[in-house]
Amino acid sequence: MNPSPQICPACCHVFPPGSPEPSWCPDCGRLCSITDPPYVAPPPPDEYPQTDRERRRWFLWFWALLILGPAMVMLAQPLARALLGLLPTPVPLLTFGVPFLSFCLPVVAAVGSAFCLGKAQSNRRSFSSFLTFVILTGFGILFGEWALVAIWWTVVR
Repeated sequence: MNPSPQICPACCHVFPPGSPEPSWCPDCGRLCSITDPPYVAPPPPDEYPQTDRERRRWFLWFWALLILGPAMVMLAQPLARALLGLLPTPVPLLTFGVPFLSFCLPVVAAVGSAFCLGKAQSNRRSFSSFLTFVILTGFGILFGEWALVAIWWTVVR
C-alpha cells in the first residue's frame, strides 16, 4: 500500500488515513502527493500597493504645493517690502533675504510637488527611476513657476 498524503501544502486540508496517492484536495482542488514539498508562505511584499485614499492625498499635496509655490513668492515680495519699510534702518541680511526667498520658495515647492506627483502616480518604482522622475518633473514645474512669477513681476512693476 502506498503512503497517502497527510496535509495539503496549499490550504492545509487534513486528508483521512488511507487516501489514495495522489489525492485531489476537496478544499482547493489541487492534486496533492506525499512527494510534494512542504508549503512555504511567500514573504510579504516590501511595499504594499497604495489605496485610492492615499493616492488622492498625494494628488492633493501636489496641487497645494504647485499653487502655493508661486503664491508664496508673490506674497513674499510685497510683505518683505512692507516689513523693510517699517524698520528704522535697512538691515543687510533682510535685504538679501528677499531675492533669496524668491529663488528658494519655488525650488522647494517644485521639488515637493514633483515628489508628491511621483508618489501618486506609481505604486512600485525603482529608486533610480523615481528619483529621475522627481528631478525632471521638478525642473519642468520650476520652469513653469518661474515663468508665472516673471509674468506676474512684469505686470506688477
